[in-house]
Amino acid sequence: MMAALSHGVPVLAVPPSTEKWVGAGNMVNSGPGLRLQVKEAAPGVMKRRVGTLLTDPTFRAAARRVAHAMDRAGGAERAAELCETIARP
Repeated sequence: MMAALSHGVPVLAVPPSTEKWVGAGNMVNSGPGLRLQVKEAAPGVMKRRVGTLLTDPTFRAAARRVAHAMDRAGGAERAAELCETIARP
């Protein structure tokens, strides 16, 4: 999900666990994608949702905003630095 968003690509998330469900919810709330429960992820449903992501320009615009925000914040390199700082005793 983060790799796609870092490139400004909308996401269809099908999170398999509660913690990933919350993260996918945060993504949905910021606008660049949609989320499905695993039990909803039938091929027809997924095809329709992907079609929505590809045709509704608001998803691409939101994904680009997220990508720019990630770049401004320092990207993956900065995130790793912060994790290392927090993990130090």
